[in-house]
Amino acid sequence: MQLRVLCIKNPAESILEALDRNPDGGERETTWFKTLEELTLECSPRGGLGEGVSLLKRVGNIKNLKTLDIARTGGIPTESELGGFIQALSNLTIERPPAKTSTTLRILHIHQGDETGFLAPGDLPTPVSKYTTTLSTLSPLLDFPNLSELSIMVDTRFSLDDRDAWTMARAWPKLKQLELGYGGGGWGREGKTFTLEGLRAFAQCCPDLEELGVSVNIISMESALDTQCGHQGTEGGEKTIIGSGGVDSAGVSAHRLRYLELGNSVYTGEPERVARSLLEIFPKLCRVYGPSMAVSPEWERKWMRVSKLVSEMQGSTSVSTLFLTPHRNQRD
Repeated sequence: MQLRVLCIKNPAESILEALDRNPDGGERETTWFKTLEELTLECSPRGGLGEGVSLLKRVGNIKNLKTLDIARTGGIPTESELGGFIQALSNLTIERPPAKTSTTLRILHIHQGDETGFLAPGDLPTPVSKYTTTLSTLSPLLDFPNLSELSIMVDTRFSLDDRDAWTMARAWPKLKQLELGYGGGGWGREGKTFTLEGLRAFAQCCPDLEELGVSVNIISMESALDTQCGHQGTEGGEKTIIGSGGVDSAGVSAHRLRYLELGNSVYTGEPERVARSLLEIFPKLCRVYGPSMAVSPEWERKWMRVSKLVSEMQGSTSVSTLFLTPHRNQRD
């Protein structure tokens, strides 16, 4: 039998133990699943993501794996766990630098949960201490140019700026979905974050992107067009932009992105200008998701306002705009 798709609900350590048993007393196989293309697995709190690494080492078809979905049950992976897993995945699938052009991995999901199911962001306990995930932790993934979906849904702090956004966007031109933290909710206010420039990076480099979950800090007086096209004028004492209707009209005017999950994000200024700036970058945007009421009632209301304005500016005929705390695969 040529097994191509495998979804494991037992902890990876249990699978390793079972496969290592040899009741016939013969020579034990060192690799399995030689035709595998898609793998979903869970790791126990005891072994953490290291269990996943141990199992991946035994997958004979690891270099041809297209989809990997791994859950770390029982809490937040440690800093060394997360970084070690990402580095090990790169080491196992890319033997030498030229090989990265032929890597087949397209979908990578790393997330946390518990033994009875994945925890919703609002149900997560506040950790005693959070570490900060930067581009240096994620950098081994830059060698996977065929990635179309990448989600790292763990409750750590992320600290990434606009320069990092350009680096990632150029490395992953085939992205359709990118989620870092719970809709950006794990970034915190202490570290670096994206501005409109970071969003521009993904708009220009990732034409197929449909969902983006990151954290931003938007100053609404900064129009997305200020430094990209057109020229500035004044009308009624307020700065206006005269020119084309999008950031790089050759490539962004038909951009597919519809959903922005901004979680723990903030903006300064009028929500109307924020909505307009977002639409200048993503003309097909229809929903903006902010934090849940439990996380921040104030910013839940503020982003709800932006989302409603986006819908109105798109000429929506809806009576009202639905505004929910996002969860993966819950879309209309």
